[in-house]
Amino acid sequence: MARATAVLLAALAGLLTAVPAGSAAPARTDVRVVVEPDYYLTGPGQGGGTKFPVVLEAARARDVVLTVDAASLRGAVRVRAHHCPRLRGRPYVFRCRPRDVDGTDRLLPFVVGPAKGVRPGDGGTVRYTVTAAGGERTVHTSRVWAGPGSTGLRERREEPVRGVAPGGVVSFTPAVANYSGITPRRFGLALRTRGLRPLREHRNCRYSQPAERAEQRETAVGHTVYCRFEEPLRPGTARTLSEPFRFRVPERLTATAISYSLWLPGEDPAAPGPPVPGVPPRVSGSGPPVALGRAVPREGFPPHGRDSVLVSTTVDTDLQAVATPVEGRVGDVVAVELGARNAGPGDLTVLGASVAGAPEDLFYEIVPPEGTVLDPDVDPDPGAEEETSWICDDHRPGRARYVCRLPETFPAGEERTASFFFRIERRTAGAAGRVRVLSGEGADRPARDPAAGNDTAAIPLTVTGTGGTAVPEGYSGEDDSARSSRRRAAEEDASPGGSGASVVLAVGAAAAGGVLFVAGLRRRHAAIRAIRRFRAFRS
Repeated sequence: MARATAVLLAALAGLLTAVPAGSAAPARTDVRVVVEPDYYLTGPGQGGGTKFPVVLEAARARDVVLTVDAASLRGAVRVRAHHCPRLRGRPYVFRCRPRDVDGTDRLLPFVVGPAKGVRPGDGGTVRYTVTAAGGERTVHTSRVWAGPGSTGLRERREEPVRGVAPGGVVSFTPAVANYSGITPRRFGLALRTRGLRPLREHRNCRYSQPAERAEQRETAVGHTVYCRFEEPLRPGTARTLSEPFRFRVPERLTATAISYSLWLPGEDPAAPGPPVPGVPPRVSGSGPPVALGRAVPREGFPPHGRDSVLVSTTVDTDLQAVATPVEGRVGDVVAVELGARNAGPGDLTVLGASVAGAPEDLFYEIVPPEGTVLDPDVDPDPGAEEETSWICDDHRPGRARYVCRLPETFPAGEERTASFFFRIERRTAGAAGRVRVLSGEGADRPARDPAAGNDTAAIPLTVTGTGGTAVPEGYSGEDDSARSSRRRAAEEDASPGGSGASVVLAVGAAAAGGVLFVAGLRRRHAAIRAIRRFRAFRS
């Protein structure tokens, strides 16, 4: 009996002390704080300040509290709250309560900027204290440097790189200089380009991983490279880099640019540093690090913050003017498609005036046929909520010449045209206008285009019948103020309580050998538009 009782008591004790599956005592969860060891505040930053990032990393940490003490920055750095409130009575101490952290959480506790009257080297140390349920209390620090104006780190302006073979590799070796009075303990170089694919050859550089999209051509994919140099660049010195950056050239690329700029921790929000959740990670290179190389003369280092070098290939682009005829009776308003076609083989990208030696813009010139008037005030889609933008230089009707802009990217095999409305005013024997593709206003030839014969296309005028006043759908003949009034009338008509009635007009009038009949206009604003157009013809 005694033995049975003992066995029963032991079993009961086991039941009382057993821990159900999944309810084991929680493991200790420490929170890691990721911050730059040094921040350099050399200007006011965007919006009057620089957001100060702090990243917390943990595996299922609960009841997380982060306290940031920036009291040592008083007098050198202006601080205002952003994500985290100040502690009462302690204007330089902030407390963040993200509660739970599972993975990565990025906080911006405050916004900082250099105070008035600071000198190079002023600043202080920021302390980060983080606690979590069941974890250790940890403390991290970073140094904040404040200095007036620009740091004076500059990039050398490089000569254009021309005649690059498609499918090959292009090399680029920048040089850097320090024109300031401070010696940063570390700095970085950022390179950005479109189309060129960087070879990941330097392990102190991080390379972007653009998302692959089937509809996006290789020549349109943007790439970034961020390299960190853990060595000082002393004031008054200029150095080239020890290794070149190399880029693979796509087969269809005609021209692009590599922009490059120096940064200090805290200056470039996209530079390497604390990770940003939701942003695709950059990958490190696998080769030897790029470092500061030999000294060079301090010549050719402009004072602005970023420079670019042109890279052009041997690939040509056959740009062709596109035009359709103006055909109708006197008084008709005719829609005509005008523009340009890229017959390849190269994709064209406009680089802008900031890149030395590159075409600033791509245009096509329209000269209307004699006896016609091009009217920019036509709304091709009167039912749309937004007005159609005018892409040419002059918005007045009846000009002798219009210069219209093509988009910045123009892939091979594609066509870029727009609808233009011409009013036929008189019969003119043999009249013809023209469309001509230009690279930069006033230039004679498109960039990278050896075929001159198809840069210009005629816009022939064919007048049929004895007269008429046909109005194409979308034509209004209104000025901007009249068009705005029409828009308001259309909105009132479509609003609750508006008439919403179908309007059917039959207007008959003699007009220089023709009769105008406008019928079946279903909306009031369309009827008003037709009446205004009819009155314009009579006058």
